[in-house]
Amino acid sequence: MVSNKQTSVADFEKYHFSVATATDNQDIIALLKKNPIHMEMDYIMDRQDDFFKVQKIYPGSKVMIARNTTTNEIVGCLSLLKLEGMIAGEKITYQYITDLVKSGQEQSPLLMKKLLNYTFENHFDTDFLFGLINAANKSARFFSTSDVLHYRGKVLAKFHYSEIIPLSLHRIPQRFEIRFPATAEAQIIALNFINNHYKNHLLFLPLDLLFLKKMFVELPNFSYQNIAMLYEAGILKGVMMLYNPAEVVSVIIARMDRKTKILLGLIKAIHRTTGLLFSPPGEGGQIKTLQVRYLAGTKETQSVLLRYANNFAYQHQLHSVSMLVDERDAIKADNAVVYQYQSLMYAGFKTVFLSKTNYFKDMPVFFDITFS
Repeated sequence: MVSNKQTSVADFEKYHFSVATATDNQDIIALLKKNPIHMEMDYIMDRQDDFFKVQKIYPGSKVMIARNTTTNEIVGCLSLLKLEGMIAGEKITYQYITDLVKSGQEQSPLLMKKLLNYTFENHFDTDFLFGLINAANKSARFFSTSDVLHYRGKVLAKFHYSEIIPLSLHRIPQRFEIRFPATAEAQIIALNFINNHYKNHLLFLPLDLLFLKKMFVELPNFSYQNIAMLYEAGILKGVMMLYNPAEVVSVIIARMDRKTKILLGLIKAIHRTTGLLFSPPGEGGQIKTLQVRYLAGTKETQSVLLRYANNFAYQHQLHSVSMLVDERDAIKADNAVVYQYQSLMYAGFKTVFLSKTNYFKDMPVFFDITFS
């Protein structure tokens, strides 16, 4: 929350904090691979060969690192993405904190808190920032509210994060038709539909053709065919934007819980003997995920669009369809297997932003988690 502390410096005990550069790329990637994130299922965020791909999509974003001055190794990092959104009709710039990773060999309990404080004092140049934390991750929640931090986290919104498993093809009623906006005119219609659906969502920034052009240029394998428009009797009823971010970021499984191992083992056996379902990843394997970035329409048409997303993932041998929505927008997928987690927005903000926090009580929040 609001801070009046000014105590952090670039050095803390045997560590030095700074903004990472391209020369740190391989060391940061190595840090991620050696230090999985511990959850119900431990995982590693795989940035392929370029950790900075996400930062390049969002100008002004930075990666903060902690370096052990004795070994000169990078032992901690975090990403600070700079984004734009709307609150009550006002356009704002805000920051999103992700990729908090610490080397398991470093014993200092204050290392990451000091790195975060260094970030707060030197690079928190908006009025509002936040991170998303799994509600079951008690250690991360405790970390975010520590009185050592210059900006203690406050929960402003609650989300449902779903991993929908495409085990079979779903039937789409014949009265519906899926189209893809190949022309600029059709794309404007699709974007306007999305804009109207999310117009009352905090942090949603209305989409336009410039946004779409940027996505076409900067995202590998993203095209108008990633935008599904659902029509009924010639009337547009829903729009969904999908993306497989595997060439930008993906998840590597480091450790599975027993229940998941049994389930995936059963799916693998069925796939091996019948060719049905898919061949799921084991520990050390990549989860191939289709992200639902925008899902606009009524509950019924959203459900139909999710059936299309399921079928697309099934046909392309992807392992899951992922979706993050405000809990007030929650929609139940038809799939037999859905992993769902509550994700909490822990926010820090400056005094000037304090009055705006009241909006979060009454209005749903939109956030695109595709790249993080």
